[in-house]
Parts: sequence; structure tokens; C-alpha cells
Amino acid sequence: MKIAILTTKNQWFESYADALSEKLGNISIFNNHVDISNSYDIIFILSYHEIILQYWMKSTGESASKVTNGTGIKHVLECLV
Repeated sequence: MKIAILTTKNQWFESYADALSEKLGNISIFNNHVDISNSYDIIFILSYHEIILQYWMKSTGESASKVTNGTGIKHVLECLV
């Protein structure tokens, strides 16, 4: 399973993101959602300060649907709000 972290650079969570990445096997950390490919199964969106537009959620939603029972990333984001 391919996992990534999405967070805003130079914010309070950045050092925690590094520690979390190490604990999860040195998973990728991204600072911009447009840099993330469709190949990730789970994306932890933690302390991210940009608006993620719906077209991006749809473009990555196919792989996310495996994890969220067909509801895609949009469902995950709604749960976080």
C-alpha cells in the first residue's frame, strides 16, 4: 500500500510530519497537492493550508475509492471538515 503525507511547508506540523513519515517507513511528504500522483492509496492531509479544488479530488478519487468504499477523497475531506 502506497501512503503519503500532505502538509504545508514551514508550518508547525512540519517536524511532526517528518517523525510520522519515519514511523510509517519513510513515506513521501508533499507540500503541494498537485505534485501527488494517482498511485497513492492513502494520503494523510494534515495542517495543509491550500484549497483543494474538486477537479483534483476527482482525478485522484479512483485510487482513493479502494480505501473509502467507492466514495473517493471527497468523502475523506468532508469527514475532516
